[in-house]
Amino acid sequence: MQPPVAPALARPSLARPVNGRLAAAKSKYQRDGAGAMSNGQLLVMLYQRLLRDLDAADAAIARRDIEGAHTQLIHAQDIIDGLDHALDRSAWGDAEQLSSLYGHVRDGLVAANITKDSRIIARCRQILQPLAETWQEALQATLVPTATVAVAS
Repeated sequence: MQPPVAPALARPSLARPVNGRLAAAKSKYQRDGAGAMSNGQLLVMLYQRLLRDLDAADAAIARRDIEGAHTQLIHAQDIIDGLDHALDRSAWGDAEQLSSLYGHVRDGLVAANITKDSRIIARCRQILQPLAETWQEALQATLVPTATVAVAS
């Protein structure tokens, strides 16, 4: 079975208005040299951070740290927005379906932030975890060195 092909991620052009936090993150990303990452590496890194944000938000809710949960959930929403914005809809036929899934998760994160409900966070994580694992596996499949075959002379 062929690993899924990572959707082409267009580097955000910032053509649409973005909030200050996302612009600051883009600037830091460019300054720190993360621009040298492949699209696949960037995608995996964003999913990993998204899952960490959800775990941190859940832990903050358990501690009754409302502000901490809010901060983590807003960051998770920013990542979802960035992933959705970066989808190259012309390069991948299923991009609209993934975009709809991102919209569903975003709505869940907003609801979780309003209600501080860990169950909603868990449902969002159940959607995102398999995607994160699939993209990680696809990236690993592209990084496996090809075996060289000795040619007899």
